Amino acid sequence: MEAGFASRADWNFRHTVEYKIAHLLSGLDAIFTLNQDLLFERHYYDLDLVLNQPKKWFGWRRPGIQVLLDPCQTTNDVEKTTWTPQSPPFTLEPSHQPYFKLRGSWNWRSADDEQMLIMGGNKIAAIRKHPLLSWYHELFEAYLSESDSG
Repeated sequence: MEAGFASRADWNFRHTVEYKIAHLLSGLDAIFTLNQDLLFERHYYDLDLVLNQPKKWFGWRRPGIQVLLDPCQTTNDVEKTTWTPQSPPFTLEPSHQPYFKLRGSWNWRSADDEQMLIMGGNKIAAIRKHPLLSWYHELFEAYLSESDSG
């Protein structure tokens, strides 16, 4: 599936603003996903949010996670970038739309160099091994508990 997404030039079905996927997503307070692919990272651009009206966000972020710098890496290619959790406490940036991958991603590594990709059985225990993913799930519950969530 990742190879299919990588070969797509765009993820929109129509190119008028009101039908763009970014226009729909920009109205959300947060985005939570179980997807572990890079579709979102490949096609949801900060510029889509900045140009959208009304202006709510200056971009999007994956809270609590940062690029794992590799001295041999010479490209910003999303497919070749590895991510690792920041040190707690984790925070949200008020001007940036938060994007949460509830089960990690295939290009995420823990501080112990363990892959942060939750698959198979016993997901709750696997998630609890990673403070970042546990925090994501706490936030997911908090967002769902808000009176205007829907």
